[in-house]
Amino acid sequence: MNDIERERTMSLKLPPPVLFMIGIGLITFLPRYNEPVCGWRFVAALFAIISFIIAGMSVYAFLQKKTTISPLDLDKTQVLVVHSVYKVSRNPMYLSLVGLLIAWGMWTASLSFVIVVWGFIRYLTYFQILPEERMLEQKFGQVYLSYQQQVRRWL
Repeated sequence: MNDIERERTMSLKLPPPVLFMIGIGLITFLPRYNEPVCGWRFVAALFAIISFIIAGMSVYAFLQKKTTISPLDLDKTQVLVVHSVYKVSRNPMYLSLVGLLIAWGMWTASLSFVIVVWGFIRYLTYFQILPEERMLEQKFGQVYLSYQQQVRRWL
């Protein structure tokens, strides 16, 4: 087992899409208000639309470079994607998941979404993003370190 494989097995516990679905479930079934706060559904729809656009742009940027979008296949990464939305955020795919969780929380009038989103970000950062960053640094060296200094993790 090489360093990259060891890093993956030690750190990744739940893939981000599974974690996202758990978040959606928690927001749906945890206690909430009966009625959405005035205007929340409009804001929720905006969050969802913007999140879908960011997700689409993120995936398209990876497809343009012909590299994997799977968070489980990082060792297959051949190029560092730094164009498009990756000029603004190092993790726009994950950012879009956060945006969708916020949108769903607002849509369902669930204040528990604040705790769920906080937990999602903490878990994702520790178990997915930090291991990804270490692997990208190993694979791309100074190029990745420079990118990391120029572009924020989230926004």
